Amino acid sequence: MVSLWTHEMNVHVRELAARQADIVAAWQLLAAGWTRPMIIHRVRRQGWRVVHRGVYALTHAPLTRRQQRI
Repeated sequence: MVSLWTHEMNVHVRELAARQADIVAAWQLLAAGWTRPMIIHRVRRQGWRVVHRGVYALTHAPLTRRQQRI
């Protein structure tokens, strides 16, 4: 079961990612209430890709030039 808090956090991350070409930074996630273990879990279990240290792509499609520069 997904808690309301978890759902709200996921919505916030999706909104943030939508404004940033599906790219988010660890500092943004931490500021939104995520923990480092939560981020690591998403990378390992849900396929977030590391673009640069502390920067993640939430999409599985090839990175665009814009995404690579963010």
